[in-house]
Amino acid sequence: MSKVYVSFDGWTTKGGKRGYLGIVAHYVDSSGELRDLPIALPQLTGAYTGEAMAEVVMAIFKQFEITVGKLGYFVLDNAHNNNTTINTLALQIGFSATERRLRCGPYTLNLIGQMLLWGEEKESYDNEETERVNEAENMATWRGDGPLGKIETEDAYARSRNNKLPAAPDWMRSDGINAHDWQVIAEYIDVLRPLKQATKRLEGRGKSGAFGAIAEVILVFEYLLGVYEDRLQSYEDVIYDEHTESPEDHLAINQ
Repeated sequence: MSKVYVSFDGWTTKGGKRGYLGIVAHYVDSSGELRDLPIALPQLTGAYTGEAMAEVVMAIFKQFEITVGKLGYFVLDNAHNNNTTINTLALQIGFSATERRLRCGPYTLNLIGQMLLWGEEKESYDNEETERVNEAENMATWRGDGPLGKIETEDAYARSRNNKLPAAPDWMRSDGINAHDWQVIAEYIDVLRPLKQATKRLEGRGKSGAFGAIAEVILVFEYLLGVYEDRLQSYEDVIYDEHTESPEDHLAINQ
């Protein structure tokens, strides 16, 4: 049998009265078959801290005699308490937390999408060092007041009304989404579409080349890199000051 690779995630019942931590072991058995085996669903008590989760996971490891020599990698989402859990386990068992902590491919794609929409790293700005502070402030304003900020605000308003469609309030009529805003939003949809396609490609538990197979991950990311490098060229001749409300920076290129 191969080493045991572990994933776990917590969730809460409706009403928030009980919390559980689902722990799954992934391994290749003696016949060469990949197995995904749920090994525990312990109830969590108290705060869902990384230390508390590590204590629960460690108890399960002892129960199933999963030692550091048998342990492979952890595949988890980016929740902060997961980081603390792995760091705590690393100290107790004796392994490198940085080396053993992996992220799932689709979750990484989600982070890329968030950076494309709301990225805030000043290193992404294609400006002189002295201009980056001002550009960061301009982009922060644009994120809140620009097309994406408007549609996010209106979506939140609709949700607060249980998705009903009341008559638009004054603030929505006077400062709503105009034709240019829809142009920008349509452009963002087009930019994000490859991420959706890549996410669908990596979903599932693929075997023998089917969707979701681990062998596809690097190929999918290479495909995305090529798509966005090609798209970069289409922005080379864009006139960024064509609209006064547009951000002055080349952030779309560098993200």
